[in-house]
Amino acid sequence: MRAARFGAPHFTRAAAMGTRNYLVEGLSGTGKTTVADELTRRGHQVVHGDRELAYQGDPVTGEPTEGGRHENHLWDVDKVRALVADRSEPATFFCGGSRNFPTFIDLFDEVFVLEVDLATLNRRLDERPDDEWGGGKPTERERIVRWHLTGEDVPNSGVSIDATAPIEQVVDEILRRCPDDTESARLVVRFDVDDDALSRLHARAFGQGGSAPVVPWASRLSRHALTWVGAFEGDRPVGFVHACWDGGAHAFLLDAVVDPDRQRRGIGRRLVEALVDEVRSAGCEWLHVDHEPHLEHFYRQCGFAPTSAGVLRLQP
Repeated sequence: MRAARFGAPHFTRAAAMGTRNYLVEGLSGTGKTTVADELTRRGHQVVHGDRELAYQGDPVTGEPTEGGRHENHLWDVDKVRALVADRSEPATFFCGGSRNFPTFIDLFDEVFVLEVDLATLNRRLDERPDDEWGGGKPTERERIVRWHLTGEDVPNSGVSIDATAPIEQVVDEILRRCPDDTESARLVVRFDVDDDALSRLHARAFGQGGSAPVVPWASRLSRHALTWVGAFEGDRPVGFVHACWDGGAHAFLLDAVVDPDRQRRGIGRRLVEALVDEVRSAGCEWLHVDHEPHLEHFYRQCGFAPTSAGVLRLQP
């Protein structure tokens, strides 16, 4: 099926996002429960994972076990999925730790990892009553210290939050990084491209400052792109993505970028979702993307599945 070319620029709000879901993780003693309580006090929807989702289970199969150790502290994946699918609240915060978070982490719009220095961590663990630990038995301190040094027990792709600050400041920082769609940038499909403005956006995003040359974006997109989408605040572009294609079933997502000052606000995801809708409407069957490893979580959130691919560098 041959995809159709698009016409004049038009505005889009992208697909309806629905409820946003956030995971607040961290080692024991970093303050997950305290954050959950403060979010609740402020009127936000909160799921206390360790109270409402946790059970003892086999870390490989997920089957319940009679007892268990730290490695057996799991969350019920079906319950997580059901709660994420609930659209009755504008945002839901899941607070707590689990050993099977890799099985459901891609369901969340963002992941926050609470972090404290080792001295603060030890002080908080010293003050923690035994009955607040799973099974009433504290995890061995040596293991917690090792996890603190290696980061092996928490998601490695989350946003780091300094949890040594007063709890009000910690929650303020988390909420600051949660996008507010009512104030988000507007999206425009096939906007009139300003080569200089778009080149400056890419230079800022890739740390090139003012030294990057002006790229002839307008002529390139006109010749090769199926469509493109920009995010704007006023007349200023703060995000961009486009898709090239093979004239038929396949399109290729390229040059996705968000201004560094506007990242972590949901703009990148809105851009990609809007592009997906445009490419689908054009009749394409497949949309491909190549990305660096640290963007794996982002593109999984946007619906892309991992696949084998290859690349050949033609220029030094």
